[in-house]
This record gives sequence, C-alpha cells and structure tokens, in this order.
Amino acid sequence: MPGRGAFGLNPACRIVDSYLVAGWMSKITRALVGEGTQEEARAALAAAYQARAKLRLEPIKTSIANATVMSAAIEHVGEDLVIHQPVIGGVSRPLLTGEHLRLSFSLKALGNVTGRTEVLDRCKIPSGGPEPLQGYRLSIPAELFRDDRRESDRANSTLNLAREVEIYRSPGDEPIRGIVQNLSQGGMQIRTHDAPDPPLQPGERVRLIVHLPAPVGGINRMVTIARLAGNRNPRHRVIGIAFEREIDGLRALLAKTSGNAA
Repeated sequence: MPGRGAFGLNPACRIVDSYLVAGWMSKITRALVGEGTQEEARAALAAAYQARAKLRLEPIKTSIANATVMSAAIEHVGEDLVIHQPVIGGVSRPLLTGEHLRLSFSLKALGNVTGRTEVLDRCKIPSGGPEPLQGYRLSIPAELFRDDRRESDRANSTLNLAREVEIYRSPGDEPIRGIVQNLSQGGMQIRTHDAPDPPLQPGERVRLIVHLPAPVGGINRMVTIARLAGNRNPRHRVIGIAFEREIDGLRALLAKTSGNAA
C-alpha cells in the first residue's frame, strides 16, 4: 500500500499531536464519554498510548459478566488501533480476524472507559531486533462510555471459578468457548456455549486456555477430553477435561475456595 512502512504502518503517523489530543480530551471529558464521536475515541486512545495505559480486552460473545480478560499494550493509534500480542496472566492469547471485543482502559482525566472493537487482521511490529513481534490491527471504537462496573467486578470475582474457557483443536482454529462448571485437582468440567462441530471425542487432546484466580493464574496447556455429556439446552455440551500433569497452585486455590465456602 503506498505510503506505508515495511510493517504496514505509516511511520509519520506515530507522532501524536499533543495539542490535538488535549483538545479532544477536553471535549470527551465534558461529554462524559458516551456522546462522543469516533474521532474522540481515537484521541482518547492516543492519550492512553502517551500515558502507556494498558488495554483490557474481553470477548463479547460470552454468557458471564467477568469473562476471560486479556491485557495488551498499544503500539500505534492512527486510522486503526495496533496492539501487541494480548496475554492472560502472562500467557499469550491469539485473536481471530472478525472477533468482537470489549475494549477498556483507564486514564486519570476520564476514569475507566470502554467501547466495542473488532479484530481486523494480524500484523508485524518492529522489535528492534532481527525478528518482528506479533501484533493485531483493531478497529477504532465508534464511541466510548464510562465503565463504572470495573471496580465492583474486581471485588466480586476474587474466588469466582465460573471463568471463560477456550479450547483449540489445532492452531488457527475457531476456539470452542465455554464456562468452568466444576474444578478439581485432576481436571475440570466445562459447559460449552455451542455444540462443537465436528463433535469432540473422548481421548482427544486439545489445548485449554483459561485464567483462574491466584495462585494459579493463566493456564495454556494440552489436556485430554475425558468424557462428554448432553445438556438441557441441546446447543450446549458438558465436557470433562483431564489434566495431564499437576497444575501449580491449584491445590492451594481449591483449599482457599473450600474455606471461603465454609
């Protein structure tokens, strides 16, 4: 594309006009974030980039309020938003082109704000070394809103094990998403949002990605499908997952959860 750098980014767009950002920030603050335009959302993201604020990304297609939350650094704000590879508890989480996400961040002038974005495609980010870094291009949200639920969600989810799970049959596949229903030292029970097609099979090895409360944190490992069952909703399936080796911190988490319930 003419005028673009080696990694699909226009180097001239890397410089953010601080006066423009300040003007837009003033307008956003007066509008209380929610009546602004896409240009104001772009300016707020540029201010977040300058402040080195981390982005929080959550899948929108989920049935629980506190879904798996990813974090990512902003690399560039221009026509689109370019971010580094998102992580969950230090574990990389791939994004899919066309995936819709809730984007949130915090700035002193605005507090917690949120909007909807879409994954446009993958891209390469200069690393300063011989190999570029993995990144993604996201759409600029059409508008931003105040996100007053953030603090209450954080307080209520300390020992909430009903976490969003992603199962990958092979790299690049659309993930099978579900919710943790039960957790033990040897495995977990998951209720999927949709019936996988083709169906999973007992003995099949898949990659499990989930973020559990401390002291476990992010899990990204191969596991085995132990059993399958139906659900009252025919679109859902209940999957029994067997861990292939012990998970660090899980015993302590289960003990803490049991003690909290008592």
